[in-house]
Amino acid sequence: MKPLNILFLTAWYPNELAPLNGNFIQKHAEAVAEFCNVSVLLVCPKKGLKKHSLKVSKNKNLSEYLLYYPKINSKIPVVTAFLKLFFSIFYTFKGIKIIRKSLKKINIIHVNILTRLGVVALFYKIFRQIPYIITEHWTGYLSTRKEFKGDLKILFTKIAVRYASAVTVVSQNLKKAMEAQGLKNKNYKIVYNVIDTNIFNYKGIKKSGKIKEIIHITNFKDEHKNISGILRTVKQLSETRQDFKLNIVGIGENKITAAAFAHTLGIEKKFVSFLGRVETQQLASLIQNAQFLLMFSNYETFQIPVIESLACGVPVLTTKCGGILDHTGTEFGRVIEPKNEQQLIETINYMLDNASDFKPEKLRQYAENNYGKKKVALQFLNLYKDA
Repeated sequence: MKPLNILFLTAWYPNELAPLNGNFIQKHAEAVAEFCNVSVLLVCPKKGLKKHSLKVSKNKNLSEYLLYYPKINSKIPVVTAFLKLFFSIFYTFKGIKIIRKSLKKINIIHVNILTRLGVVALFYKIFRQIPYIITEHWTGYLSTRKEFKGDLKILFTKIAVRYASAVTVVSQNLKKAMEAQGLKNKNYKIVYNVIDTNIFNYKGIKKSGKIKEIIHITNFKDEHKNISGILRTVKQLSETRQDFKLNIVGIGENKITAAAFAHTLGIEKKFVSFLGRVETQQLASLIQNAQFLLMFSNYETFQIPVIESLACGVPVLTTKCGGILDHTGTEFGRVIEPKNEQQLIETINYMLDNASDFKPEKLRQYAENNYGKKKVALQFLNLYKDA
């Protein structure tokens, strides 16, 4: 049997403007490409262009089409909104036309992130008889976020979700949030994000030294990741013990603000290091040498760093915020209440003193059994075949 031809339509994907944007979707595509021919299409506006530009990269069964088009520049908000929508959809159809010439036949459209791409997929279902499934990651559906609004957006999202062959989400929390918003589908499935368990693995030996390392991975959005709460806690902790250091990995427009706050608190360099963007192999090494991973999010739909940490046999300190460890026991680390800085400092103290008590082989096995490439890819493959 010939492998299926899958078209990933996505609103988020790593590109030259945002190298880390939607990298979890790229990992899904790479996993599926082990069993199918996968073509990914991302269209996005770019300043300075006079006409569209297409960048194509191919690696075995995965082809990535990044189509950049001129950014809209209008001083009239209504006109800007209309033109943004029009050009986004126009260039999506243009990109699909290019891909269809290469593939000849598309078996399934896999939509990642609604709404407009769901409408495009619905068009192809009606007029080309190509079924589609949807994978959603967006935190905007959560009741605490209140970002899913606009009568037309809500209407078209409901229609796109209703006629999808399946809707996959990365957590039970996100499924409940979407259903509460009236997004009904008979075939909701939870399909987790995927990690490379060959890179994120258990080494067994940590660097020896007096300073115990903690790692935090972030996008520097304070209302999301609560960086300021972490830094305040580190400051307070540094007044009673000095045997630790927090390594913060990530990029984001608020990184400078966070670094300035750490400097003001007097903890930069000695107790906190901002490492910026690191390559995957280096990230794995940083996690492997840490005592534990620290996350203090206010809300989540999934937490990829948590799984990467567990895959390395490293326990986790996180919050009950809609992530994947909300309903687990204490075998993987500790789960505390969001925004509770007193509880955070107490638990960091506990983890610094007791991280070695956790069983790394058990953490590793859990990650491998649930979030490995093959496991996730086969779940999608079954959905494609059903569709």
